[in-house]
Amino acid sequence: MSFGDWEGHAIKRFEKWITKTYRQWVESPHLVKLPGGESLDDVRGRAMAALEEVLRKHSEKTIVLVSHRVVCKVMICAILV
Repeated sequence: MSFGDWEGHAIKRFEKWITKTYRQWVESPHLVKLPGGESLDDVRGRAMAALEEVLRKHSEKTIVLVSHRVVCKVMICAILV
C-alpha cells in the first residue's frame, strides 16, 4: 500500500501534524484516501486484479501468496464478501 506523504515518517511525528486524517485512519480506515497515497479500496482493486491474474495463469497449481499485513487483510475481506 502506498502511504503517500506518510511514508518514511515515525507514527509519533505524523500524529501531530495530520491529526484529523490520522484519527480517521485509526477509527475508519476504509473511508480514508491517504494524502499522496492510496485508499483501502485502491489496494483492494489492485490486489484482487493481481490475484485473479495469478489464478488464471496457475489454475491447476498450488500457489502461495505473500504480502504485507494491510494488503493481506484487504484481500481476505474482499474474498469473504
